[in-house]
Amino acid sequence: LMIMAEDSKNPIGFILALPDINPLIKQINGKLLPFGWLVILKGIKHIKKFRVITLGVVKDHQNSIIAFRLISKLIQNGIKLGYDTAELSWILEDNHKMLKPLSRIGATQTQRFRIYEKKLS
Repeated sequence: LMIMAEDSKNPIGFILALPDINPLIKQINGKLLPFGWLVILKGIKHIKKFRVITLGVVKDHQNSIIAFRLISKLIQNGIKLGYDTAELSWILEDNHKMLKPLSRIGATQTQRFRIYEKKLS
């Protein structure tokens, strides 16, 4: 679940996703020992959701459709691999370059992230 985009020969973007093992970690209460690792090993093949960990597009191509194409291709590949849900998280509410293509493909917002700033003296 990793895709790289290139122009003629230079990388211009990438996307990386991993299976969402959080339900398995919750099931074992976060403890791999003594047998939690076995639960994860057995359960990982039944996971139907992946989480996008990172997406990046070089500055010169950020106003193009590269991000949208990367997301679309990742979802297509995920469906082929048997996933039925994708989570694209940690996107700030003012990151319209990411939110707009996601809304175009029918993604729904389930949480909102904000950054607050205070100068320390």
